[in-house]
Amino acid sequence: MRQRWQFRPEALVGFLEAAYRLDLDDRAWLSGVMEASRQVLGRGSWVHGAIYDASDVTAFRVIHMLVVDGPAEATALLARGVELFTPAFVTRSFRVNQASLSRKLAEPELAEVYAGLEAIGYPDGLGINGSDPSGLGVFVGLWCADLTSLPVAEMNTYRRMAHHLAMAHRGRRRLGVKSRSDVLAHPAVRPLVPPVA
Repeated sequence: MRQRWQFRPEALVGFLEAAYRLDLDDRAWLSGVMEASRQVLGRGSWVHGAIYDASDVTAFRVIHMLVVDGPAEATALLARGVELFTPAFVTRSFRVNQASLSRKLAEPELAEVYAGLEAIGYPDGLGINGSDPSGLGVFVGLWCADLTSLPVAEMNTYRRMAHHLAMAHRGRRRLGVKSRSDVLAHPAVRPLVPPVA
């Protein structure tokens, strides 16, 4: 049964702990951040996440992208979405720290993806994006089975989560945390694209 989002502020401590972990390689870290984000929203339906390089908006590069509990059709739609990115879309969406509902964004480049996700039962999603000024960043997308309107105070919390993601990712890079493994223990976690060396 699909669960609706239900904001759980008590789970924010777990999110911060996951974000600032230094003992994990990038893929395991991303998986932990995704699950901790899902806990803040009371799990929701499914989640995907990416570590990316948008330093050159004409050559957006996915370093790691994972999907947890998403149907195969959704994974295919997300892969298609990356192919549709334009420099303008990358600038608007990945060169900023933000949290926003997919329907509120109504990005024309991804209309095909949103329509496909709605057709399989996921009409809305919350994107949390933490971007360094250099364009390196982390994105977490959480999908819901219902159209959603979130209170302003709650959205402000998700924006703060985006800032923490950006700071944590920057700190991990400065301290030299590397991608040491492509192996994830959780069987529901699968890579969307192969890792970039």
